[in-house]
Amino acid sequence: MMRPTLSELPPSPEGRIGWPWTEESLPLPSVMSNGSKWPRISIVTPSYNQGQFIEETIRSVLLQGYPNLEYIILDGGSTDNSLDIIQKYSNFFTFWVSEKDEGQADAINKGFEKITGEITSFINSDDVYLPNALKFAAHFFLEHHECDFVCAQTMFIDVNSKHIKGFEELFMVEINNKTMTEGCHIAQPSTFFRAAVLQHIGFFSKDLHYSFDYEYWLRAFLRGFKFGSSKEIISLFRLHKSSKTVSDYSQGKFALDFIKIYRCALSNRQLSLLNRKGLYRGLGRAGCLLFINLESSSTTHAARLSFWRIILQNPEILVFSFTWKTLILSIAPVCFRVLWRKLRDK
Repeated sequence: MMRPTLSELPPSPEGRIGWPWTEESLPLPSVMSNGSKWPRISIVTPSYNQGQFIEETIRSVLLQGYPNLEYIILDGGSTDNSLDIIQKYSNFFTFWVSEKDEGQADAINKGFEKITGEITSFINSDDVYLPNALKFAAHFFLEHHECDFVCAQTMFIDVNSKHIKGFEELFMVEINNKTMTEGCHIAQPSTFFRAAVLQHIGFFSKDLHYSFDYEYWLRAFLRGFKFGSSKEIISLFRLHKSSKTVSDYSQGKFALDFIKIYRCALSNRQLSLLNRKGLYRGLGRAGCLLFINLESSSTTHAARLSFWRIILQNPEILVFSFTWKTLILSIAPVCFRVLWRKLRDK
């Protein structure tokens, strides 16, 4: 697939200016300095009723000025204006389809089944690549042959694409046994990996609906694949009311996914002691988070029972002080928990 230019794309909607509406990345030379082709990069976008945002996503991929791009869109049968937008740009896609799927992970997997690139990633239909993101990914893998993944940084935007403060500091950590096993410190839209990884460990788990990406990163890490990191900001992560990150996080749904992930990983008897301890710490934190989420959004009784059940099933997490703090909180008087919530939310 050749790189489209700004003049070749459909005109931007009225009033939209800047990247990626009226600006584009500087095009890379057709071949690298040694005369070789640039590695093919395959990008997959899952989509469902994101007509408000998907055009910005599409343009941010197409206007990278990258000479060897493969772009695939898997729409889950949207009922809004998504198809009108997708069809407007259809000549620039390697493949696209709109059909019912089994969720986000299933859609991405269908895209991964079709890719032919050496480097791949997925970007959701409400997120945005910054200029030269693909150039960054290609250069990183060309310069770091030992790495299978590269995890760069992201910035958060709102519904109007304005920068907002999110949880960027979560991703600004060194990637090692501790950070990989105790929680997700990887910014998904800024993560690329060698497509060969798919041949070794398969695709995303369709049983997970919120944290399937972290499960994949963790699965790859525990299998010995190498992760590189960078402080470069190459994407924009959108937070809005209808996104799963915003709408479902406080309901405990992410925590439940994490609990399932850690339990599955801990079933591997060949884990090192270091990784096993990290996974138990992650499981303990996920259990505490579930209590906090349910205690705020459901009932204290339901939150307490869920948390106690996790402890009974996994008593190993009682070695961590944060587990005991949450355990004490779970049996504290109502007035104490109300005060605690007020202090926490300040």
